[in-house]
Amino acid sequence: MNVRFSRSRLSPQSRSVRVVASHVDRDAHHSEVRTGPALRVAAVWARDYDAARPTGRVNICRYRRRCLDSRHTTLNLVVPSVLQSGLRGLLPVLPAAGRALLRGDRSLQSLLFANRPAIDRALEALARFRPDVLFVDSVRLLDFVLAARRAFPGLRIVVDMDDLLSRRMEAWLAVGQGIGLGYLQDAVPGWLRHMLGLGWISRALTAHERDALSCEEIELCSRVDAVALISDQEVRLLEERLAERPDIVPPIVATLRPPWRPERDTAPLDGRLRFVFVGTDRLIQNRTTIDYLVELWRILRPPRSLVIYGEQSRNPVDLPPGVELRGWADDLDLVYDGRSILLAPAFVRGGVKTKILEALAYGCPVVANNLAYEGIVGDPPALGFEHEALPRLLAEPEAFRTELVAQTRALRAEVAHRFAEPLVVDALERLLDLRPALHLLPQSA
Repeated sequence: MNVRFSRSRLSPQSRSVRVVASHVDRDAHHSEVRTGPALRVAAVWARDYDAARPTGRVNICRYRRRCLDSRHTTLNLVVPSVLQSGLRGLLPVLPAAGRALLRGDRSLQSLLFANRPAIDRALEALARFRPDVLFVDSVRLLDFVLAARRAFPGLRIVVDMDDLLSRRMEAWLAVGQGIGLGYLQDAVPGWLRHMLGLGWISRALTAHERDALSCEEIELCSRVDAVALISDQEVRLLEERLAERPDIVPPIVATLRPPWRPERDTAPLDGRLRFVFVGTDRLIQNRTTIDYLVELWRILRPPRSLVIYGEQSRNPVDLPPGVELRGWADDLDLVYDGRSILLAPAFVRGGVKTKILEALAYGCPVVANNLAYEGIVGDPPALGFEHEALPRLLAEPEAFRTELVAQTRALRAEVAHRFAEPLVVDALERLLDLRPALHLLPQSA
């Protein structure tokens, strides 16, 4: 077991647990607080995950919040992007954005969350609540973290970074893609979306974001007590970067995985089989996979359907035979119906591909490439996109029924060993630990 020694701030004096009433406003809204058995935890989120569609990161943050609410006395705040307030919210950060592009020292992504009115309201709420621990969602809330550290120098601050955004930017550039707006796309004015869609501008901005986010990730680590990443691989990468900075007292760096539990037994794969993919093309990591799969069907023309679920922002043009776009699926039982195989090759490194975990939870076989399994299993399974039998698998998947079922069972066993809910809850609790002694946290399973 690998362990790291790190600092920890002194625990504040113990206080009685009580329910704190709060109001709701448009920029930084407060949820009702539930009474838990141990700590007073203030959680600050970058978006209202309860109002978002249940996708990968949304589901993870909802689970994190449920864990905190059920075990502690909590105050949940949202510091949203300035884009949520339209042009009125965007104007105050434009000068800083211009300076950032000239100097290269700030990412536009974190500046979009430099929502000063919402940050001030959140700080006022923290002062009233008097938390033992502050739990923050994403490096994008850097401005809030810096303000909270100045206002509460002795407060334990934990940041759930999800993945290394600087690495994600590098991965986008590696596959020839520029900046991606993700869930913020609808809030961005049309003229700005058009400008960002221009290839050279998009690539230049992505390179800027890569370099600026790399600096901001280190800056964040210098100001907080603990950070969490979703992948063991990215924990190691961040630790290596911090080791190159002897001027910084490093925080605890831990893996905080998404939770997993089986929803159904492994599918027996009876009858005629089909292939599916799940994901919106608003995310570059999904867009590259969708384009690859559509082109694969165009070239190989397998006599099986490929059904793509998820909201798509692009109008389909000349789809090859067998490819269908079904849009958003409210019921996953219709997607993972016992006769489907998830195709999930990945071309963008980073994080954990939660669609693979989701499919395995429903007993659905997964066929992916080695890159897609980063952070999920140590050794990718044999039957995948690197396998020489892939064309035959796509044409006649029933011939591989025995191998697919066995591979699915083996993957589910390994995922259960690494991602089981009790393990995730335990990792979260250790991140919140207030004890002033040196922490010993396992960095890999």
